[in-house]
Amino acid sequence: MSSTLLILLPPRARLGRAAHSDAPPRTGQGAEPMEFEYLLSTDGQGISAQGRALPAELPAASASVAVVPDGELSWHQLKLPKAARGKLQAALAGLLEEQLLEEADELHFAIAAQADADDRSWVCACHKGWLLQHLNALEQAGRLVERVLPLSWPGEAARAHVLDRLGDAEAQDHALSLVLSDARGVSQLPLDGPLARQLLGPGMSELAWTASPDAVQAAERWLGHPVSVQAAGPRALQALQGPWNLRQFDLLPRTRGLQALRQWGRQLMSPAWRPARLGLIGLVLVQLLAMNVQAWQQKSRLRSMQAEMSSLLMGSFPATRVVHDAPLQMRQAADALRARAGLIGERDFEALLSAAATAWPADMPPAEALKFEDGRLVFPSASWSPAQIEAFKRQLASEGWALDSQNGQLQISRQRGTAAGS
Repeated sequence: MSSTLLILLPPRARLGRAAHSDAPPRTGQGAEPMEFEYLLSTDGQGISAQGRALPAELPAASASVAVVPDGELSWHQLKLPKAARGKLQAALAGLLEEQLLEEADELHFAIAAQADADDRSWVCACHKGWLLQHLNALEQAGRLVERVLPLSWPGEAARAHVLDRLGDAEAQDHALSLVLSDARGVSQLPLDGPLARQLLGPGMSELAWTASPDAVQAAERWLGHPVSVQAAGPRALQALQGPWNLRQFDLLPRTRGLQALRQWGRQLMSPAWRPARLGLIGLVLVQLLAMNVQAWQQKSRLRSMQAEMSSLLMGSFPATRVVHDAPLQMRQAADALRARAGLIGERDFEALLSAAATAWPADMPPAEALKFEDGRLVFPSASWSPAQIEAFKRQLASEGWALDSQNGQLQISRQRGTAAGS
């Protein structure tokens, strides 16, 4: 069964967060190894397991994806420049330079799927070093991340999700934050001031509102009506069905060579693949057994045929003492008997000459020269037309003889497998 491991990337450590937290850093700056929260889904719809583990201790799955928190992404809409794929990132950085809060060369960009040059498209930006740090940590532990997914993205369906400090469990001041995604983009707003109400306007009650479990009560008080609960797990599964994959350009996964072989080997040796392994081993054993049985049967038939031919040779020609090649020895013995009796054999000059005379075209003069060698009669074909040669060949074939034409000569011989007089 196909399974997917969703790895929730922790947000970057910022000054505000560090001031409110005594916890050790979680993004690899400290001495302790970095842990990741994860979700395991066997069907892409429900969660079968979840927890927190080091990269090497994450559960095995058919595919692994990383999920980026909302606070690490910014969304920008622009007309895509005409640039080669390898230079598109640099072109995007130049166009977005004045809109970015960080240095453009420190960011990674991703564009919407199927977007082409001159199309107006959304561009997602995130800190490249931070993302690479997590991807490298996972891949060094043998976890190839196939896709990088955003939790929210621009779309026609407007969605509003309330959470506590953008999901930062370490923050001690429980100020609510709103993530609003619609056709205008993705916005992140604090709810502890008037800004959110002013921007949302009177239509905010018509939005599809959700909230994390720790923020649902405060969100309902702020809105004045019930709000659906959506924990981090279901929200990540929702991202799994989304259209975005941020792993583009120079962050495309490199699955060729030894890395792909190792990934395939780990998947093949996983417990989920044990029935397939046993079935494959059983199939190979059955094939080997069938091949051995077939080879034994063929060898047995061959020995039986050889014994029958040897018996026939010894019974027909008792003078034979040792059997080396029964068919050849039988033909040689028959030729010797025929020669002693004064009979003409099918490979003799007289038999070949008689066959040629019988099939010889009436309008052709006699052959200028004849050559006999090893059961073949050869003569020149210089005066023969292609039609005459073809007619001569058909006449000889009807009597069991073969005609070959090459190098200006015609050659008559007995057809293989045809006995004289047949």
